[in-house]
Amino acid sequence: MCQAWSEGVVAGLRARRGLSQADAPADVSFMRALHAALRRNLSRLRDAAAQLDGSAGAPPTVLAGWDAFRAQLDNHHSAEDDDLWPVLRGELSDPGDRASVDTMVEEHGRSRLRWRAWTPHYAVAVT
Repeated sequence: MCQAWSEGVVAGLRARRGLSQADAPADVSFMRALHAALRRNLSRLRDAAAQLDGSAGAPPTVLAGWDAFRAQLDNHHSAEDDDLWPVLRGELSDPGDRASVDTMVEEHGRSRLRWRAWTPHYAVAVT
């Protein structure tokens, strides 16, 4: 849903600004690659955590991987929240499109709360 929606929104913005190739789909390959990398890294951390002995602490590499993942995810969400969504929302006139952006902003807020709430449990479980 997000890829098709964002391509449509970008095409609409191009058309309103009179830019060439207004109907060409937006190149969202970078976002798709970044999302794939985040999913891949989370999967690797999940696999590493599943192999840990509950009585032993997590190796420093696993803890460092978790810290790096959290930093990457926070940076990505902050960039979208601070730079992408406000600009995009300001360009939209359709109430449905604006509601879609608002839904994504709310989703980021909820996911940040879940990650922050879960982090202490992860640290306890692996240390």
